[in-house]
Amino acid sequence: MVSFEEQEDLFFIRNLELLPEFQRKGIGTSIIIHILKLARLKNKDLELQVFKINPARKLYEKLRFKIIDETDIHYKMRYHIR
Repeated sequence: MVSFEEQEDLFFIRNLELLPEFQRKGIGTSIIIHILKLARLKNKDLELQVFKINPARKLYEKLRFKIIDETDIHYKMRYHIR
């Protein structure tokens, strides 16, 4: 399941969840790359939020997302298009 929205100045991934049997097969990466392509076409950055304990953070870092803010439990990450 993926939920994302186009805002005035960026794209935001609200939620990206895969059942365990579909994880670690490149599906999440493919979804994010597709959204990045949409963001590039519109010249907008892509943001997401991830729980600090979520191992998916390593995937986002591998895809060159950078931490731009944090709360006690989340990191806010951004891929800079511009």
